[in-house]
Amino acid sequence: LAAALAAAGAAAVPAAAAAAPAAAAAAPAAAPAPAADEEQGAVGEEEEEEDEEWYAKMKRPMTEDELDEAVQAQSQLLVAMRAKAKKVPRGVSVHKIGFDCSIGPGVVFKGPVVIGDYVRMRGNIKIGAGCKFDDWTTVFCDQGEQISIGSGCKICLDAKVDGEVTLGDGCKVYFKVLLKGPILAGDYNVFDRECCIGLRNRGIHGEVRIGNNCFFGDGVHVLQPRGKLSPAWDDDEDETPFHSVTSIGDNVSVRASIGNDSVIEDSCVIDRALPAHTYMMQDSKVRGGPMLTDFMFLGSGCAVQEDADCKNDLPPLTTVGTDPTTFRLDLDALTAHGAAESDVRELDDFYREHCGFESLELPGMAMFAIQGKWFQRLMEDFIVIRRDRRQIRLLAQYEP
Repeated sequence: LAAALAAAGAAAVPAAAAAAPAAAAAAPAAAPAPAADEEQGAVGEEEEEEDEEWYAKMKRPMTEDELDEAVQAQSQLLVAMRAKAKKVPRGVSVHKIGFDCSIGPGVVFKGPVVIGDYVRMRGNIKIGAGCKFDDWTTVFCDQGEQISIGSGCKICLDAKVDGEVTLGDGCKVYFKVLLKGPILAGDYNVFDRECCIGLRNRGIHGEVRIGNNCFFGDGVHVLQPRGKLSPAWDDDEDETPFHSVTSIGDNVSVRASIGNDSVIEDSCVIDRALPAHTYMMQDSKVRGGPMLTDFMFLGSGCAVQEDADCKNDLPPLTTVGTDPTTFRLDLDALTAHGAAESDVRELDDFYREHCGFESLELPGMAMFAIQGKWFQRLMEDFIVIRRDRRQIRLLAQYEP
């Protein structure tokens, strides 16, 4: 073993001696290194100069042309990314589209919109600029139908718009609201949580029409019409329904459900459920309490007070009396109409003379008695509209 180690050491010495000249010969080859350092330093100086120019450019205000180019480039990039990732129709300008949305080819955006996650849109749909759709909203219509949503509308979480529906500008559709067409609604209407407008049921023969600036409270139901029938006294009575509407005017506050084929004129307040075929003329109010009966007719400025039971129709500017079949003057409504004390006495005399008993309608002499009176127009509208209804309830008796 000692001899072998000695032989190996003797062989290593010449090898090391031979490697020394090779290393010495390779040393001159490494000499160009300083030149590479100089080249790298020059590149670094150029990059610093470019950075300084870029910072200087960023500090100065952008010109209008540069700003337009930047905005256009950003918009094109955003549209391209969204169209590729979310299958948005080409040419659509959007602010934001969330995750896993499905937007059909028939959807047309008239301006930038904001769309949340899991939104579904299908059918012939036109959406105005500035609309916002929260997560899980659904907008569907079948072939031959169209949905039109105005500018600045907001459709909140889990709401659904289905069928032939038109919403004006600035409408708000809150959590889990269902709008089931055919519905024609104006501007700035508010549909609060879980309310349902236009529920489908058997025998649909018309649409729900809503004016402007209306409010629909939590859980309110407004039913689609089932169609009008011929009057019961018509000799040629036809049981086939024809076109009808469930109509709601402007500035109406609805906090309870409305039955099918009802008509609510402007500036009414509804705090209790209304049955089918109810008619409320302008400025009338129904406070909380038991449901009214079918085919109830309330004249302009009428008021059914809270918990009051009303069995008969009420003429203009009156309220329910001490008995469900009687009525008396509503002083609050008279004050709102600007009636003077002499005007109140004049209307009191008219009701004393012509409504002292229950009847189907006002006596014929009443039409002559109202001529030239300050309440002539109110009474004429009440008589004419009520007379054309399919079914008429008894007119309440006046209680002085």
